[in-house]
Amino acid sequence: MAKCIWLSDKFRSYPIYLPSTHLYIYSATTIDIIIYLAFCNRLLQSIISPISTSTPLVFGLLIGGGVGFFLLFFLWSFTLGWEMKESAGNPLHLTSLNHVSLLCRSIEESMNFYQNVLGFIPIRRPESLNFEGAWLFGHGIGVHLLCSPEPEKLPKKTAINPKDNHISFQCESMGAVEKKLEEMEIEYVRAIVEEGGIQVDQLFFHDPDGFMIEICNCDSLPVVPLVGGMARSCSRVKLHQIVQPQPQTQIQQVVYP
Repeated sequence: MAKCIWLSDKFRSYPIYLPSTHLYIYSATTIDIIIYLAFCNRLLQSIISPISTSTPLVFGLLIGGGVGFFLLFFLWSFTLGWEMKESAGNPLHLTSLNHVSLLCRSIEESMNFYQNVLGFIPIRRPESLNFEGAWLFGHGIGVHLLCSPEPEKLPKKTAINPKDNHISFQCESMGAVEKKLEEMEIEYVRAIVEEGGIQVDQLFFHDPDGFMIEICNCDSLPVVPLVGGMARSCSRVKLHQIVQPQPQTQIQQVVYP
């Protein structure tokens, strides 16, 4: 069971995580250090007092032991504390995207689209859900279709706008996707994003209810944090090969019927 020692700290508080002992110490100020050393001193006294507590040697062991324990915890805070630091950027401890829920006019028509166009497979839906709908799964996420009680109030299909709300899927071959969309006679918009010499191709089209889908090779674009942290690479890019990405981004857009 994890333990936590609260030391008096009126000015600041940050955790030092010690995986080997599951011990958290909230400490930063001089007051905390004094209290902690007193704690160590008392602990050592209880151990050594049966032998003797009157000699200078024992007194030195008490002080030295307390200082040693504190320095050890301080060292661990720098070597292992980064685990707690990373969790500060993820306060809800999220792990992944689970599903996208969509209102639709026709469950059958939407299921046909997500199965035959995007490659999702139907999965069992909890029987406790007493309203019409369907669940599908694919590409690591779920799609939950809900039959709208007022389908006439759902937004009508409009012109395809890449800046509209959408969900994006990475693909293996943009050429193969474009060819398949043409075979299925699905209207789409083609866009190109250029960043630092890297070109990203995008295809945008609507599902039966006007919700926009994007297919792209965005994996070639590096993910670079705006502030702090290390730049992280996608699976197909090594960021150390990119010295200074150009800030200008160009978007070219072509509509295909």
